[in-house]
Amino acid sequence: GLTESVINNLSYIPEIRVFARSTVFRFENSAMDAQEIGATLGAAMVLTGRVRVVGENVIVGVELMKTADGTHLW
Repeated sequence: GLTESVINNLSYIPEIRVFARSTVFRFENSAMDAQEIGATLGAAMVLTGRVRVVGENVIVGVELMKTADGTHLW
């Protein structure tokens, strides 16, 4: 549900193009890295994330990367 929520909310921003869940989920568990996946999709940037549960806490980490050179934006 978290991926779908992020995709749905980001898609409301007219300045960015967000790929559908069905498009990006084919890369789940792929051996390709985020830069390769972004290049395959023709995306300028890729947002990746991780979710961990530690005790009663849920920790969400995200990273935005430029696919052209692998630069970490945030």
